[in-house]
Amino acid sequence: MHRGDVLARLGNSGNTTGAHLHFQVTDRDSALQSQGVPFVLSSFTYLGDGAAYEPDKHVTERQVNSMPPGNGVLQFESSSGMQR
Repeated sequence: MHRGDVLARLGNSGNTTGAHLHFQVTDRDSALQSQGVPFVLSSFTYLGDGAAYEPDKHVTERQVNSMPPGNGVLQFESSSGMQR
């Protein structure tokens, strides 16, 4: 993958209240023989822990060149400047 490539499309499945994305970065394409590897996102806004997240009651912490926290709710800005 390269910067700007589409990673995935968001969807809402299972017992959830909204669209979301789960992903894991690994060192090979085998689920049984791979190891997770750390990754850094160029920019995002951290909105809080996923387990305690409430849409109208959250912190807003802009992050640059950071590894996102596990189970975090993140907001991204598209290349057009719109938030997603």
